[in-house]
Amino acid sequence: MLKAGPFFNRMTGGALMFFLFILFIGLNEAGTGTVVAHAEMTSGKLARNREGFMHILEEEMADPEGMKEGRLLAGYTMAKRVSALRTARGLRQDSIAQAKEHLRLAEEGRQAEEKRLEGEGRQVEEERLEGERRQVEEKRLAEEERQAGEGHLAGRSQTEEEQREEPAEYASSVISYSQKDYEVLQRIVEAEAGICDAKGRILVANVIINRVRSKEFPDTITGVVYQKSQFSPVQNGRINSCVVSPETVEAVDRALAGEDYSQGALYFMNRGRSKAGNVSWFDQRLTYLFQHDGHEFFR
Repeated sequence: MLKAGPFFNRMTGGALMFFLFILFIGLNEAGTGTVVAHAEMTSGKLARNREGFMHILEEEMADPEGMKEGRLLAGYTMAKRVSALRTARGLRQDSIAQAKEHLRLAEEGRQAEEKRLEGEGRQVEEERLEGERRQVEEKRLAEEERQAGEGHLAGRSQTEEEQREEPAEYASSVISYSQKDYEVLQRIVEAEAGICDAKGRILVANVIINRVRSKEFPDTITGVVYQKSQFSPVQNGRINSCVVSPETVEAVDRALAGEDYSQGALYFMNRGRSKAGNVSWFDQRLTYLFQHDGHEFFR
């Protein structure tokens, strides 16, 4: 079944307009010649258009395969274009998705780096503050030790301390001791007063001997020295590593011979090197006697 093309539609529409025109104007004697002339011109145009349309129609009917191939070619071209558009759209969407993923990974990396740098900065600051605290503490301890070595004590002048010291007293009898006791006394004096003068070393030996004589302590030098929590060189092991000097040996011999400056002292401490709790215990529970060469002596 053939379908009329645009050319055929134009011909049919022209004929219809002609007949409507004839019905509208009507026929009268005055306009008969005009209508006839117009009809003849329109009939001639219609005849020529009809001949052209028939010629085109005959050509199309003569080659139906060409028409089919043309339609197929047009359909294939259109399908190919549609496929290409879909492919391009898919590639564009994939590119957009990849770009978004790259941005997300970059943002995560940036945040992780910021956290790492922040953590490093915090650690550096903490280390700096800790170093400053250590320096302050070391300076404080050094100053206290210097003051203790010079004999400066809060509320007491050196002159007052010297006035309270008494001349040496000689005991009427010396204590009995073994060779081990003798060596232990030398080591504890060296560990506690190895940097002191002769009198300072004799005073430490006097305290040990006074404890041996007291009922409140063990009755041997070794027992007194190794009594629990009494002397820090025993606790930290320095008593075993120190090297006894000839000056210490002489000071111990003088103390065992009866030379005594202690005024009966049973305790002594270095305020600058002692823990705050120990210092408080000495000040609150004992009777202060005097100070010599960095050591304070109590009873």
